[in-house]
Amino acid sequence: MSEANYSIRSVQRVCDILDLVQANPDGLSLMAFAQATELPKSSVFRYLATLEGRGYVERNADGDYRIGLALSGDRIDTVARRLLPQLMHLRDTLGETVNLGLLDGTRVAYLEIVESRASIRNAPRAGEREVIHATALGKVLAAQMPESAVESILQQEGMARLTE
Repeated sequence: MSEANYSIRSVQRVCDILDLVQANPDGLSLMAFAQATELPKSSVFRYLATLEGRGYVERNADGDYRIGLALSGDRIDTVARRLLPQLMHLRDTLGETVNLGLLDGTRVAYLEIVESRASIRNAPRAGEREVIHATALGKVLAAQMPESAVESILQQEGMARLTE
């Protein structure tokens, strides 16, 4: 039997969309996906919404869809491992905890933490996600983002007080 007899059209469409995501690291608009796949915009939106919910794609500040952490995890782990000696050097030079992270949707995701050698310290764990307004790393990331993107995140997450 031919491969076509075992093919599932919806799976083929998802694969086409994922191929486009990987080929366009800066992201594509919903309309660009619809045009490239020759599918109705409403169908493409549903596929992308499902992929976004699973972390395979994410939206950037412009609303374009790009590769998400679920698909780029191995590459991120490799980068974090390669940066570990520099992070340790930075910790030893400054005498402070060093965090490596990125924005994952609306939250800060910690990829690597090299803790201070001080006896009292308070640091997140790798893999944790925190609201952007409550961490130094989140504030650094927010300072580099367009104001509209920061406002959008704060609208979604709010600014709950986390300390007394």
